[in-house]
Amino acid sequence: MSGAKREPGPDALAYGRELRKIFLRLGRSQNEVAGLLAIDPSVLSRFFSGKPSKDSAADTIAAKEHADALIRLVRNSGASVTDAEVAKLHDLRRVAQAASRRRDAVVDSFREQLGILQVEVESCRGELEGARLGNTRLVERFERMSQQLREAKQRCEQAEARAEETTTRLVQAVQLRDEAEAAAAENREKLLAATRYARESEAQLETQREELRQLRQEIGVLRRQVQSLTAEAGVSAREPLADVATQVSAAQSSSGATSVHRSGRRADDLNVEASWDLFDPVAYVSYNYQGMLAEDEEIVSLVREHFSHHFECRDRELSGIDVGSGPNLYPALIMLPWVREITLLELSTSNLQYLNNQLPSYDSHWDQFWHALCRGSRGSAYADLGDPRELFRRSVSVRHGTLFDLVSDPGRWDVGTMFFVAESITRSIVEFRRGVDCFVSSLKPGAPFAAAFMENSEGYSVGEVEFPACSVGAAEVGEVFRGIAEEITVHRIGASQGIRPGYSGMLLVCGRRR
Repeated sequence: MSGAKREPGPDALAYGRELRKIFLRLGRSQNEVAGLLAIDPSVLSRFFSGKPSKDSAADTIAAKEHADALIRLVRNSGASVTDAEVAKLHDLRRVAQAASRRRDAVVDSFREQLGILQVEVESCRGELEGARLGNTRLVERFERMSQQLREAKQRCEQAEARAEETTTRLVQAVQLRDEAEAAAAENREKLLAATRYARESEAQLETQREELRQLRQEIGVLRRQVQSLTAEAGVSAREPLADVATQVSAAQSSSGATSVHRSGRRADDLNVEASWDLFDPVAYVSYNYQGMLAEDEEIVSLVREHFSHHFECRDRELSGIDVGSGPNLYPALIMLPWVREITLLELSTSNLQYLNNQLPSYDSHWDQFWHALCRGSRGSAYADLGDPRELFRRSVSVRHGTLFDLVSDPGRWDVGTMFFVAESITRSIVEFRRGVDCFVSSLKPGAPFAAAFMENSEGYSVGEVEFPACSVGAAEVGEVFRGIAEEITVHRIGASQGIRPGYSGMLLVCGRRR
């Protein structure tokens, strides 16, 4: 069937909306409610949207028993559902079923209407019996109900005939699909040839990437030399590093690598549209972590206190995850005393290479973050570990993947961090909320977490490559954690002058998964 035929009708859409409005009173996720109703979560989603999934012939209209089961769940939870709302819901359901393209849904609707009419007819008959056929108005009502019953039976027969016709058209559509598949099979050789060409192009691209990697290493050496000379001169290294980043982008263009986006903001809306493989970890680390910023020092201190309070007197037979690590090691360093293994989840190939290169023995500039962790009343847990590099090498592993892949690992980790990820990979508020939910859902119930966000970010650049961001404030951040976490504390950290334009501060959320 065509895409247009799979769109929900207005009656199914109205019924799905009313059903979802009652569902929201539960304050639970669709997965939890689907489990309580003993149905698949995707079925529940179709009930709410009125729209089937691609190539699905399943009905999108919730049956009476499903609607009644949801109403019982809501009432048992203490929430209110009035009898008028229940009556309205079932009226919408019957209308939606009558307008459905599915034969069984239409037949069920008319059968229910027949049952209602039959009950009314029986009621009229009882009244007529009680009045001994002496009440003229009851006789008229009985005749009217009987006429409606005959008309309803006739409509039911017509609906069955239309359903048969629809079934015939569906068979014809399946035949057309089979013919299309046969035509696609004839073009398989062309597809294989295109695949071979793509592989050859990929090999050429890999060669160009290797040349680019070597060039970046050379630029990294130049950056460090510039920093050293700048430090000796007693001048801030921000501007010279920006000039070097410009040279990196120019070198990328001349090396034949995939072109980057120049001046002006990208119009990327979603995470998948961003050029993550063009992310330059050397430029990013040099600009942000070569010297520890006051904001990062405050974040390190707050998260250290949060985890130390939670894990006090516990052993290290636990697992942790840092989501969207990028070229940042200090989240893993914060978790180091409390867990046996730490997973760094990252999508960008350039960042993955950087992280893997850091595993044997991380760079010396990360020592300043470790020293910050060892200070304060809670610092002994870190200072007593001995050699952090050796423990880092044995405990940390790097995993390729995106934040949204965590839906396949619900409730897996004992502790988690996510710093400047969910709001810094997309301009979509929907993707931002889904990203936070994926992160928290990957933790075990009661697991502590720390998540940081750029406040009111307008996007950012690494070198001359632009990356998207979703503008969120304390209200949006607090709202997205409500219902999935508890004991939440939101810290606002002011923005230093000169880090980068386009945001108003940082928000650090510490809490536990509900």
